[in-house]
Amino acid sequence: MDGLGGHNQGRMTLLDSARSYVAAGLSVFPVRADGSKKPIAEKWGRYQQQRASDRELRRGFTREGHGLAILGGAVSGGLEILEGDVLDLL
Repeated sequence: MDGLGGHNQGRMTLLDSARSYVAAGLSVFPVRADGSKKPIAEKWGRYQQQRASDRELRRGFTREGHGLAILGGAVSGGLEILEGDVLDLL
């Protein structure tokens, strides 16, 4: 398969990763891979209530310039996420 939609020389693609996270019970959505963490879709809040379908995963994770975000909370089985962007504070 191509480098975006399937396995690429034994490496996982972004789509493979998204599917794995959803299969593990986590909610994911595509973000810009420019470091801004901005959602690709304007209406990403729905993923706070339900996980993406495989069709949505294919649409969101097979394009260049997309990254992957994982939502915490009930939709992801109660996952809690701690994020630190400044190493000196940790």
